[in-house]
Amino acid sequence: MSMELGMWFEHGLQILFWFYLAVAAWEDFRYRSIHLQVFAGFGIAGGVLRFGVLCLSCSLPGRWEAALADVGLAMLVGVGLLALSLMTRQAVGAGDGWFFVVSALYLGLWRNVMLFLGGLAACFIYCSALFIWGRLRCVSVRKRKVPFLPFLIPVCLGMACL
Repeated sequence: MSMELGMWFEHGLQILFWFYLAVAAWEDFRYRSIHLQVFAGFGIAGGVLRFGVLCLSCSLPGRWEAALADVGLAMLVGVGLLALSLMTRQAVGAGDGWFFVVSALYLGLWRNVMLFLGGLAACFIYCSALFIWGRLRCVSVRKRKVPFLPFLIPVCLGMACL
């Protein structure tokens, strides 16, 4: 019974993460910022679901420590982005950092790192194309701000197919 319930919690985490990504990416694209309520609401919900998964799947001794370490290490992606945001005076948005802190609850270490690196690659391709377009048209794109979170959607779709 608990394994079946654990699978429901896992599926709930996946579905809720897709909603979280969609809402955060939309706000980042539309407003260039993400409301605190998005992080708080999805963070609390993700924390509750992650706790449910841990309670149902970590009955073996030593499993709790490994699972909590996985989530804690996954949060370091977001903490690193928050530090970078402070050092660059918001050239890297703090919302990106908070997004990855909360997404650690849903994804764990390796999937969070894969999502971040895939997003960086997708953003790099877009910005390179934008730079080349600007050079060909003699248009300055130097001060253009590009929202990061929308680039995570195709990466997440690719990760779901793997």
